[in-house]
Amino acid sequence: MTRVPTRFFNGFTMNNAPTHPEGGRGEGIQQCNLRGLGVLITRPRHQAQPLYNAIIQNGGKPVLFPTIEITPPSDPALCKQQLQNAINYDDLIFISPNAVRYAIADITIDHQRIFAIGGTTANLLQHNKIPHHLSPGMKTDSENLLASPLLVDMQGRRILIIRGNGGRELLGDTLIKRGALVDYAEVYQRRCPDVDATSLLQNWPQDIEVVVVTSNAITDNLLHLCGNDPVVQQTPLVVISQRMMKHAKQRGFKNVYISEGTTKSEILQTLYHLLETVEDADVMQ
Repeated sequence: MTRVPTRFFNGFTMNNAPTHPEGGRGEGIQQCNLRGLGVLITRPRHQAQPLYNAIIQNGGKPVLFPTIEITPPSDPALCKQQLQNAINYDDLIFISPNAVRYAIADITIDHQRIFAIGGTTANLLQHNKIPHHLSPGMKTDSENLLASPLLVDMQGRRILIIRGNGGRELLGDTLIKRGALVDYAEVYQRRCPDVDATSLLQNWPQDIEVVVVTSNAITDNLLHLCGNDPVVQQTPLVVISQRMMKHAKQRGFKNVYISEGTTKSEILQTLYHLLETVEDADVMQ
């Protein structure tokens, strides 16, 4: 029978990762001691390195196992034309960092208002010198973006949502109900990689104490690739939204914690306080 890591399995559970005493969503903790915490990183390979490096630099032991691949769009010519026509829209909404990466070379930006889903997406826009209409510290999932006063009166506004294939329709559907004209530019595709998880599962009890996932598709793909092995569902899971927490619990995860955001610093902060809180609970028992 496969053994699960013991550091988190002492009868202590919580629904949300504790917040940093100083609050906020910025860079947060710059240096912390993860004390050898084994962290499974499931992001696409080209996005995983910053978090991987940060965990090593702060005393953790990351394991890289991408459960999603990002590939170019199915119709590059159509996608390029849509992005060049972006000047005809009033608002552009970038759904993810990959939306920025795959659109930046062809998109025409002039007068439009720019919005981003997620702190990492916003940071990447800023890195490319594209100003976005977000308040510092604002939580930037779809629900919070829709709650912004900037997106209330949308009658007659033309919106281009830049995203991967598929995805949630909440943002577009809500904007349409508010009177906007919404189009989608699907600038990349997501797929489950064809990888063998045998070695990962064999070493799981020794190597993995917590898993970090940043989308429902990543959660689903991890379970699929691991054959729904119970050891995966029994391992603490760090997610980035209430919606992801609900989905993970529906998929059988027992201990789910919500990060304060999507950036490497915010996830690192969550791991640190998760470890700190659990170890404090050990002392009290």
